Amino acid sequence: MKEKFDKKYFLVTAMCGHVGKLHYVPKNFAVFANSASEAAQRVKTFSRIKKQRKDAILKCVEITYEQFLVQRDINRRDPYLHAKCHADVEKDEAFIASVRRIVGMDRKEKRPLSMKYRAWKAEGRYLTKAYVGDDYED
Repeated sequence: MKEKFDKKYFLVTAMCGHVGKLHYVPKNFAVFANSASEAAQRVKTFSRIKKQRKDAILKCVEITYEQFLVQRDINRRDPYLHAKCHADVEKDEAFIASVRRIVGMDRKEKRPLSMKYRAWKAEGRYLTKAYVGDDYED
């Protein structure tokens, strides 16, 4: 069993934010672990991380103890990491400015049309016009 003193310090950058499926906010977390993969797994258990994404961890770099303490202090002062509700997050203009779009994802590609929908549309079962009295309205 390894001692706690053998642990290394890592700076892990992860995708965060409840800003929609197509957007994220990169945040740095300072953790100590035996390896970079263990550090990444630890960060994935933190709150506010996009855990459902396979590429949620953007970067993992080994750092010194002094850098570890500095990043921990930065995270303690970050209002996003200590927000209690969505309204607190909306007040933070720096957070809103740091929202980024996930490259390669498009909402139109998210869900293809079902076979049943395509068949019914071809048969004309879906109304494309609304009835208003005796006239059709587009």
